[in-house]
Amino acid sequence: MSSEIAIKVENFSKCYQIYRQPHDRLKQSIYPRLQRLVGKQPRQYFREFWALKDVSFEIKKGETVGVIGRNGSGKSTLLQMICGTLNPTSGGIQTNGRIAALLELGSGFNPEFTGRENVYLNAAVLGLSKEDVDSRFDEIAAFADIGDFIEQPVKTYSSGMLVRLAFSVQVHIDPDIFLVDEALAVGDHRFVQKCYKKMEEIKNSGASLFLVSHDTTAIKLLCDRAIWIHDGKISAIGVASTVVDAYRNWSDNIDKAVIKSGDFDYAYSTASLAVLRLRLLNERNEVNSSFTHGHSMKIEIPIQNRQIPENTEIRIGFSVRNNRGIEIFGSNTDVANFDLRLPVKGRAVVVTVEFDLPLLAGGRYSLSVSLDSKDAFGDYATEILMPDCAYFDVDERVKVFTLLGVDARFSISVIDQPSNN
Repeated sequence: MSSEIAIKVENFSKCYQIYRQPHDRLKQSIYPRLQRLVGKQPRQYFREFWALKDVSFEIKKGETVGVIGRNGSGKSTLLQMICGTLNPTSGGIQTNGRIAALLELGSGFNPEFTGRENVYLNAAVLGLSKEDVDSRFDEIAAFADIGDFIEQPVKTYSSGMLVRLAFSVQVHIDPDIFLVDEALAVGDHRFVQKCYKKMEEIKNSGASLFLVSHDTTAIKLLCDRAIWIHDGKISAIGVASTVVDAYRNWSDNIDKAVIKSGDFDYAYSTASLAVLRLRLLNERNEVNSSFTHGHSMKIEIPIQNRQIPENTEIRIGFSVRNNRGIEIFGSNTDVANFDLRLPVKGRAVVVTVEFDLPLLAGGRYSLSVSLDSKDAFGDYATEILMPDCAYFDVDERVKVFTLLGVDARFSISVIDQPSNN
């Protein structure tokens, strides 16, 4: 393997034996041998499930690669086989350098040990000496930021505290290859931002990052390339933004087909209403997650009426927040003087909101949506509240130094100088 390659995966496959009943496992261990002895064709008492099938790729040193795909596609299986916690059925892998992996919450931690003891234990497993940990412990503890809980048993930790400590240990062992499997999803917003900043530092140091995440916007921002896995096979591999957009378009087309078939895959639902996953579209009606201020942006909101009387008036509102959670702008159907009525029970409609994106500072923004129904007395009641249900990025056309800029128009005129007489 070339010295420039950090990870090389060749024809990775993983097959699981699925048994319908527990005693079929016993049959499989005994009957096929007996059948061979008497000259019969051995019978198989399980069905095969291929979690991965003939997956091959290379990751260069210093490269960041993201893995995307729907639940059950084989992403986590791939990561576990790369770090060695799961053996492939066939295929091989070569790695070059020290590997740090954050796969599961608190994996490798002893719940009876304190946070301090687990830091030393975990770091020792990863190849660090006691002296190495002594010199880095204060930095590890400061990054985890769990206070005096560092001296308490890990079993008393919340999920957020556990992932803080686990992440902090992994990033402070100076890894050459860093594997992350959706573990940051449980962290609070401030800690997640700190983690992404740290991963940028790791990347800039020349290490390779391999990131599995459902946050496709993060994949776009952080990764050089992306791998889209579907049904255990690679559907696409290439530039992160290109692969992410292809995956989103495919996913949205699948969702549209689900709407048309009447077999809803709800993103948000109550007994009264259901909403499928929202779509963000640019001025060319393409599904997108990157926009430039001044350009058109559309939000598609598929809604199904489950049990509210037909023609009930509903109000849809949306707001956009920055990465600090500050609401920047928004609107609703009342402000727009748009009369919106529900279809008959069981039917669905797609509500589209379109506007020109105002002058925003470059960065990531979140979209929140609410649906309210009006009762017989004219009062609204919230049916569904969807905070931060979609994310998008803004690329600046001009530099904006405030939360929200204005499209100001400047002019100049000449003033006659007064006479000295």
